Amino acid sequence: LIAPGDEESVDSSEAFLIVNCKTKNSLVAVFLHMVESSLIELEWGLGKLKAMLTLGYGSSNVDEDQPADERMQRMFLEEALYSRSTSVVHVLSSFTHMSLKGRLKKYHKTPILLHSSIQSDFTFAYSDSQAEQFLKLTAKFYKLLARISKSQIAPKGYKQFIPGLKFQKMAEVTCRMLTAPLYNFVFTLQEVCGTL
Repeated sequence: LIAPGDEESVDSSEAFLIVNCKTKNSLVAVFLHMVESSLIELEWGLGKLKAMLTLGYGSSNVDEDQPADERMQRMFLEEALYSRSTSVVHVLSSFTHMSLKGRLKKYHKTPILLHSSIQSDFTFAYSDSQAEQFLKLTAKFYKLLARISKSQIAPKGYKQFIPGLKFQKMAEVTCRMLTAPLYNFVFTLQEVCGTL
């Protein structure tokens, strides 16, 4: 229903009858709200994990001096964080393949960083749109991923362990399913709006 500009859109979904031209914008808004709720839960869980790790680092050896039930709680919390983050990646990545409502507006004010090079003379301001909401949530998600990554780094004076397999899988899925398509999404959005 919400296909990229070069593909043909259809009037209704064959698999999900509730999805049609009249309901697509409402459904996009609901899914974006669900992502936002998930990000709030992930922030809370990360705060809880950070507190557990801080208490653990207070002892001489994190894994050996913590009681078994505390280690298990920490492992379950980490697994839940990585699992939820991976689910958020799947939802956000589906948005990168859509043509969302909204246009980019060009303003001549401050430079921005785009594709690791400074683009002088203009910056982009987004109208209140689904594209803007999606990009804001994606930026918030990447900030959260940075905090999750920082939680994998041992404090000075403690032994650094290789991040777990679940963390590595989450990072791989994020890179493959979201990061590259996101660059294409932003490029396409800028191209369609004539801001390049």
